[in-house]
Order: sequence, then structure tokens, then C-alpha cells
Amino acid sequence: MINPHGNQARGGDVVVDADLNQPGMALTVIANSMEAGGGTSAGIAHPVGSQLPIKRRSDGTAFVEIRNLAPSAVIVAVNHP
Repeated sequence: MINPHGNQARGGDVVVDADLNQPGMALTVIANSMEAGGGTSAGIAHPVGSQLPIKRRSDGTAFVEIRNLAPSAVIVAVNHP
């Protein structure tokens, strides 16, 4: 997940495979560019180790919510630790 904007925080809903990501599961953040180089996770949205719960829309679409991703930031999340 990438925020390509260079000056403003962004967010959105990221669609994930509904068969591989069942209700009650979560994606685990394994990398966050804002923490690269020994940075601290204090005040950073979606720090390494945080969980992104799988949510469902009424039509069955599975997604995770990403909010307040810092400008030019990148996070990587997986559905297994």
C-alpha cells in the first residue's frame, strides 16, 4: 500500500481476496517505510506488527481500511505472520 502524494496523508479501502481473507482474520503489517532506518513507531499510522482487520461490504467484498498513511509512505501487510 502506497501513498504517492508527496505532501498530504492519504487513506482508503484496499480490496483483498475474499476467499483467502475470511471474516475474523487480519493482515499484519510487516514493513512501514516511516520506520525505516531505526525510526520510532510512536505516532505512525500502521506501525510494524499492527493488525488490519478484514472487513466485508454488504456485497461480500473483502477489504482493509488504511487511514492517515504519511506522505510518500509505503506499508507491506500479509495475511500470515
